[in-house]
Amino acid sequence: MRRRVLIRLEKLEAGLLAAGCRQKDRFAAHRQLIEQEVIRQMSEDELRLMLDVIEAYRQGRELTSQGQAALQAYGAALERECQKLGYKSLAALNKYRGAA
Repeated sequence: MRRRVLIRLEKLEAGLLAAGCRQKDRFAAHRQLIEQEVIRQMSEDELRLMLDVIEAYRQGRELTSQGQAALQAYGAALERECQKLGYKSLAALNKYRGAA
C-alpha cells in the first residue's frame, strides 16, 4: 500500500511541478493526498462517526465519547500516513505548508 501511495505522490508532484505550482501548493496537495488515503482506509462505521463529528462541530454540540474516539483515531491515522511519506509528523507538514 505504501508503494501505491508513493507512486501517487510522485505523479502528483510531477504534475504540480509541470504546472509551475508554488511549494505551498505542493504541500497542500500532499496533505490532501494523505487525507484521501486515510479516508479510503476507513470503514463505513468510522466514516459515519466522522460525519457525526462534523455535524456536531457545525452545530456547536459536544462530541460523544464515540465521536471523540473517532476523531483521535483519524488524527493518529493522519500521523501514520505523514510518516509513511517521509514527514516527521502532521504538524511538520502543516509547518512546511505555512512557511512555503
